[in-house]
Amino acid sequence: MSHVTYTVRYCTLAPFESTSTMLIALQVIIILTCLVIGAHRGGMALGLIAGVGLLILVFAFRLEPGSPPVSVILTILAVIGCAATPSRSPSWDR
Repeated sequence: MSHVTYTVRYCTLAPFESTSTMLIALQVIIILTCLVIGAHRGGMALGLIAGVGLLILVFAFRLEPGSPPVSVILTILAVIGCAATPSRSPSWDR
C-alpha cells in the first residue's frame, strides 16, 4: 500500500486582494443604507433603523459593540434643553 498526500490550497477572490477590505466595505454600505432609510422615514425611525443596522453588524459579522458615548449623548441633551427653554418662556413671546 502506498500513502497519498494531498495538498489543500486556499483560493482567494480574484478581484479583491483581501476579504477584510470587502467586509469593511459591506459593513459601511449596511450602516449607510440603514441611516438613509431612517432619515427618509424621519423621527424615531432614524434611531430604530440605525439600531437594526447595529444588530446586523453584531450578529451577522460578530462584531463587539462599543461602549455608549455617554458624554456625547449628554451634550446633545443639554443643547436641546437650552434650545427649548426660550420657546417655553413667556417673556420671549413679545
